[in-house]
Amino acid sequence: MKARLLIVNGRPASGKSTLAPLLCSRLRLPLIGKDTIKEAMGDALGTRSVDDSVILGRASYPVLYALVRAQLLLGVSVAMEAPFSSPASDRDLGSLTRGAVAGMVFCEAPAEVLQARARARAAGRHAVHRELDRLARAGTDGPASPFRLPDLAMPVLRVDARDGYEPPLEGILRWIRTTLSLPDPG
Repeated sequence: MKARLLIVNGRPASGKSTLAPLLCSRLRLPLIGKDTIKEAMGDALGTRSVDDSVILGRASYPVLYALVRAQLLLGVSVAMEAPFSSPASDRDLGSLTRGAVAGMVFCEAPAEVLQARARARAAGRHAVHRELDRLARAGTDGPASPFRLPDLAMPVLRVDARDGYEPPLEGILRWIRTTLSLPDPG
């Protein structure tokens, strides 16, 4: 049986890091998240600046892909969570999805919600993210970088995450189970 790959994607502060563990807990899927990797690397290497944070963030992606690929090659279904929006993401995610049954949950919210969340979480985030420094450097209150949905041939469920989730959690779980042919663990 082919391994299943659930990709939880969205802009920073879109709700994906909150939603992914909820989904994985209910689906009994292991979760590999980019921020978990970045935070561990930050603990090991330290960060003194936003530039250091950016470098660790970029370095986290190849590690994320390698860990997910290793699980899929073993036939283990897995979920991954990160913001994927670059052409490089298309290539790397595309290589992971070959040979797996894949689907993506894409979290989105209006810019003002993303900005408010970025401000609210800044002080409490792991130091590697340098969130307060990023906000000060950008001269803005939140995520401003362009974001595009990866160009991949796979089913995508767009989730409005401005205030809770729409569709609601049970609807998202139903879509994932159907799309990825996952059993309902009851």
